[in-house]
Amino acid sequence: MDDVSAGITPRGTFDADRFRWLLEALAGLHVHHWSDADALEHLPALSLEQNAALFTEPIVALAGRAAAEGWVQSVIENFVVMRPLLPVFLETLGGRDADFYLDLCQHRAPWVRALGEFPRTLVHGDTRRANIALLSPDHVSMFDWDLATRGPAALDLAWSWFLQFHCYPPQDGRSLADREPLRQHYVERLAQKLGARFDGAAFERAWQLSWLKTVVQVGFCLADPLTGDVTPEEAAAARRRCRESIDHVKRIADALL
Repeated sequence: MDDVSAGITPRGTFDADRFRWLLEALAGLHVHHWSDADALEHLPALSLEQNAALFTEPIVALAGRAAAEGWVQSVIENFVVMRPLLPVFLETLGGRDADFYLDLCQHRAPWVRALGEFPRTLVHGDTRRANIALLSPDHVSMFDWDLATRGPAALDLAWSWFLQFHCYPPQDGRSLADREPLRQHYVERLAQKLGARFDGAAFERAWQLSWLKTVVQVGFCLADPLTGDVTPEEAAAARRRCRESIDHVKRIADALL
């Protein structure tokens, strides 16, 4: 087994060129399996519903809306960041917004069904920093495939984008708008590789719904700074990101569900 630890970037670090290596690798993975229904069905990957349930059912149970039994209890016990962060996230959202978020978790069928209408491919499912080794432009290693899923390509992009730039943003003074060219880099590579099979408007809708899914499943990570020793300014920024994320999800839900 190769040692790829040198390619795993520390939290809070960011290099635009290396992030492009990841985007190139994801585009290649997604194109390779694009709309290949027969091959996808034979892969040991989760369905969209299975993937969504792995997070939403434990969240609903932790929030007291359902019993924590069987595999749900096991996830709660072993997914160590969910238990401490979810209550803080819900408290930060407060009242109606917390209920809105939990409703999306508990009644996930509309957004799971909407995501299922887009072309499917193989997505890694957990494209966070610790699961990727960026060794060179032609050597990107992705591991921990437990959440590999048959779903829209935008799922991997949204997951990585949310964790990298919203939950644990680099301290480089750049805004989210400044990072948009990176997202477009992935979209352009995907379009280039797919040719006539690429539908840009459909991808943008899938991107928005993938963003909703990501916030629903791991939005509690936004509350991470609020559980540690941070300055008042850092705490205020974390609360602002919680508010902005749930407001964005509301707009997506109103427009697409």
